[in-house]
Amino acid sequence: MSTQNIINQIENDAEAEVKKLGEARDQAIYKIQKDYEQKREKSTEKISAKLADSIAKVEGRAETFTNMEVRNDLLRGKHAVLTAAFDQTIANLFASKDYEKILVKLLKKASKEFKEGTVVPAKGKEDETKKALKESGADFELAGRSAHIKGGFILKTPSVELDFSFESILGKELWGDLETELSQLLFN
Repeated sequence: MSTQNIINQIENDAEAEVKKLGEARDQAIYKIQKDYEQKREKSTEKISAKLADSIAKVEGRAETFTNMEVRNDLLRGKHAVLTAAFDQTIANLFASKDYEKILVKLLKKASKEFKEGTVVPAKGKEDETKKALKESGADFELAGRSAHIKGGFILKTPSVELDFSFESILGKELWGDLETELSQLLFN
């Protein structure tokens, strides 16, 4: 074999080998691109799923928060209505034509438990309290000053001070039950 043939053979073998390497490179690049594309799709799907889950959670929290705010606003509104009803009830009692009769009953009740004491009237209701004290027959004295209460009186005995003001009686003894009943009547 001649040198030229050997050189041609080497060139042909080299070209064939370069061609094989080129094809192998192209296949490797194609495979890498395919793998990358698949991984990218899977990552995109995972991210989309996580995003959808996060959006659902945020929407759920937002809905819960909105519902809580609506419920809180409703409760504040109900409380405002009930407080207004409470305040109006006290104002009505204070302005009632039966104010003296109410005081007479309270004074009689107080005189069953206490034999002596000083009655401090509500400011602006000194005369009515004086008349009620006389009518009740209770052995209490009328104080020379009045209290800043919304009707009723304060009884000061040697051992204790009792609050017979309308706001105290309604607020402490009756309001819990009344509030429940009013709430059911008004809002159910």
